[in-house]
Amino acid sequence: VFDVENDKVVVTGVDVSSPNYATLLAGDSITSVEVSGVQKKCSSPLDLLTVLKGLSPSAGAQGDDSLVLLVDRQELSPCRTCKTFAICSSCASHGRLPWHAAECAAFSALPEGTRTGDTSITRFLLRYKATLANGDWTDEKENMSLVPTLQANPVALPQLEKLAKVAGLDQDTVANLIFQIRTNAMQIDRAGKAACALSVWVGYTNHSCDPNAQVVPDREGLVHMTALRSITPNEEVRFSYVDSTAPFEQRQQILKEHYGFECRCDRCVKEDPNKAASRAQAKLQQKRVERGNAAAAPDPEELKRQQAAADAAMAALLLEESSAKGSKGKKKK
Repeated sequence: VFDVENDKVVVTGVDVSSPNYATLLAGDSITSVEVSGVQKKCSSPLDLLTVLKGLSPSAGAQGDDSLVLLVDRQELSPCRTCKTFAICSSCASHGRLPWHAAECAAFSALPEGTRTGDTSITRFLLRYKATLANGDWTDEKENMSLVPTLQANPVALPQLEKLAKVAGLDQDTVANLIFQIRTNAMQIDRAGKAACALSVWVGYTNHSCDPNAQVVPDREGLVHMTALRSITPNEEVRFSYVDSTAPFEQRQQILKEHYGFECRCDRCVKEDPNKAASRAQAKLQQKRVERGNAAAAPDPEELKRQQAAADAAMAALLLEESSAKGSKGKKKK
């Protein structure tokens, strides 16, 4: 289907039954037409549009070289049907557009009210269902079947019944998928938040507010984990789930509410104001004992009692800090 937009003849849609479905993309601009070795002379976009509309529906089919179209393709070509999907020229050249037909048809068939606003959860559920039915769109990415192995921290889902009905999935599956995405997805920035990405292998990696690695998704959709410093043998690789430059209280709040755990990494133990007060109190009690030892003719039994109390306070603090070093984000392996 062609139309004139901004003085250009633009492909506005390609029927899934067309032999050109995997070749032409909605959004392509047609610059010239050659039929049986002869380039058609067109003085205006309307002339070009007339020529295109006069072509046989089978023109350009596989094995037919009588039609040659020169196109100007955008970096990302949007789907003119669902108006939410876009495909890059690289994926299009690998024939991945036909895979979108199933999820596109399912989304386009939804009631209009469910296709407005933020539809990211709905579209993910439809993609998950299409993957179960048709396989994944490429074997170069992590398999969707690994997603249920991730940890899922429950939250309230007032729209659960509606989402399950729209997606055609049972409520338990929908709830777990949403919990797993919410617990493990990372933000992608393109001059601000552009999307969220989910990597199962990254999801298996534990958190630290003093990370030794970082995770960065690139423009091709690949996730890179790189070291921030030298990592010693047998040292666990960890990255920060939150902005590591944020204050202690803010980091703890996000980790507790979003990921379901309290971070007890070395940095958090040192920055925790409550633990800092406990350390100060233990040290003060120790100093009092030392001053008591230096005093003239102290009561031996009282000194023993004070020393035991000071030792117990310091031992409890050291034990807590030692156990904190082994704390993890509790990711499901």
